Amino acid sequence: MAYFYASERKKFEVEFEKFRAESEAAGMDEESIQEMYIFDKAQFNRDRAYITRRNALHESYGPNDDVVEEGRLYLARKFPNQLTSSIPDICEWGRHDWVEDLDSLELTRWAKSLSQSELEVVSYLVVDGMNKADVAREMNLSRAAITKKIARMKGSFSEG
Repeated sequence: MAYFYASERKKFEVEFEKFRAESEAAGMDEESIQEMYIFDKAQFNRDRAYITRRNALHESYGPNDDVVEEGRLYLARKFPNQLTSSIPDICEWGRHDWVEDLDSLELTRWAKSLSQSELEVVSYLVVDGMNKADVAREMNLSRAAITKKIARMKGSFSEG
């Protein structure tokens, strides 16, 4: 789909002239109206650039005007490896990497000081949303043992 700059710019100018008349009638000073015009025109140009570039990606014709399969992007077909990625290429998260995303430095230090089994309990409770009974079942421990671990962790946090 082509972008017709001249007609779009004319629409923009007509709309802004209506806005200018309403603003002047409401008592807005000319300097403020001009600042708004400059801002709106810059946004109009950004929108035009976005639409123009987006349309180029969705072009349905290849070089020499040969028609590409309907629904397929020419650039995606020409450069499939450069325009695709898989999740592991972007990010590989481990089970306990949420510790690095904590906002509080104190909380991060505390979480890093936990043993592997304590960290697993916190992961089950917070990340996986399990209750104590489910955690106990998952870790092959009694519910009382999980409760004691949680109490020890609470104590170590309030001491730290």
